[in-house]
Amino acid sequence: MLAAPQAWAIQDANQTSPGVWEGTPPTPVTVEPADNVNLVMGGYLTTGDVAKGTVIMTGGVVAMVLAGGITNAGNATENKVFIHDGKANVVVGGNTSASGNATLNEVTISGGEVDSVGGGFADGDATGNTVTLISGKVTGNVLGGGCSGDCITDNTLAVQGKVFTVGGDVLNFDTLNFDLGTIAANDVVLDVGGTADFSKVTAAKFSFNLADGATLKKDDKIYLIKAGTTLYPPALPTAPINAGGYTFEVTQVGKDLVAKVTQEPPAPTPDPTPTPPYYHSGDNSSPTMGELGLLLSGLALAGAAAPALHRREKQGKKADTSQ
Repeated sequence: MLAAPQAWAIQDANQTSPGVWEGTPPTPVTVEPADNVNLVMGGYLTTGDVAKGTVIMTGGVVAMVLAGGITNAGNATENKVFIHDGKANVVVGGNTSASGNATLNEVTISGGEVDSVGGGFADGDATGNTVTLISGKVTGNVLGGGCSGDCITDNTLAVQGKVFTVGGDVLNFDTLNFDLGTIAANDVVLDVGGTADFSKVTAAKFSFNLADGATLKKDDKIYLIKAGTTLYPPALPTAPINAGGYTFEVTQVGKDLVAKVTQEPPAPTPDPTPTPPYYHSGDNSSPTMGELGLLLSGLALAGAAAPALHRREKQGKKADTSQ
């Protein structure tokens, strides 16, 4: 377990200090492009449980710590951080001390640059926390939990998009989800500079989903994880994985976790060539040979009968004149 000393330092922060922002849950605290502050907290308590604190960062700079919720003596639960842009040092969903627990906290990064990330930090347990990586960059470590007790159980890393770079280590997760959109052969989804440890992830807690519309071919590869130092892979399903219409085999190759296409989607069935319409008997289908024969016979009979009809018509006219 990696410690997070910068995060522990915020537990006794003076709330009246310049550059410290404290919110009141559930109202979000927003950090905008023009802002430059030291410490931002969606919620803060010296004693008691902090819950449902939220921070939304759309730009600017947070020099020390950005946290969804912090308590010095209690539990930190269901606090959230959303980083869309900007630059922050330490980002944590929920932080607590005095044997409290950090549970069900969330951090989502969809842009900007962060030094290090933790779902939850605690002197007790840090479990059930989620870190979602969409786009942007983390120069240091990404932890599901940092704590003195259970730092792994039900902590989830959700990776979306592609080419998310983590400069340090990725640790303390037991659930790993890849939910990818547009992807191409040889794309790298999660690029880890240090150690990527997913050894606690069981096959039941590993998932790989791919949006429809990819243009992959048989034997193409997607690099789900590239580890710079060491990869401790998750336990993988023994059966092939179906995603986005493709069939994949996911395996460890050296320090990489690779999804290889073993079967492409079936080719679409072409539309049938339309048949020119032929109107007869009240429908649009083409006439059969029998129907053509009857048609020609009818025309012949009509032609043969025409002179006799003409003669009868003339005779009728003469009879009318004589009267």
